[in-house]
Amino acid sequence: FLAWWETSFQSGALTPDIADSLGAGLFLELDYLAEAANMDAFSEAHRHLTFMAVPAWLPSYTNTRVLTTEWVHGRPLRDLTKPEQVRMAQMGVESSVAQLLSTGVLHADPHEGNLLYGDDGKLYFLDFG
Repeated sequence: FLAWWETSFQSGALTPDIADSLGAGLFLELDYLAEAANMDAFSEAHRHLTFMAVPAWLPSYTNTRVLTTEWVHGRPLRDLTKPEQVRMAQMGVESSVAQLLSTGVLHADPHEGNLLYGDDGKLYFLDFG
C-alpha cells in the first residue's frame, strides 16, 4: 500500500504519518475494551433518544480480546414488515441527524448488519469497533 501511495501521489511526505495512523487505528479495532468504551459513550450521548439502544456489555466476560454483550431480541431490516421497515428508516434518519448535528458522537459503520429492530420497537446499534 505504501509503495502505491508514494508512486500515486509522488509526495511521500506524509507517508509515515499515514502509516502510523492506520496502524494505531487497526490496533484500536482489535481492542474490545476500547469497543466497550465506544458503546458506553454512544449510549450515554444518546440516552435522551428513547428509541435508540445499545446492548449492555458484560465486564465480567469482556477483555481486550473478547467482548460479550447482552442478547438483543430483534430482527434485521430484511425480515421486517413494510410498516416496520418505514419505522426503522424513520428512526435511522432521526438518529443520524442527532449524531451529526446534536451529539457529535457517531456510529462509524451503520449498515444493515449493525442495526437491529428490537422486539421492543427500538433501533439497536451494534458493532462499535
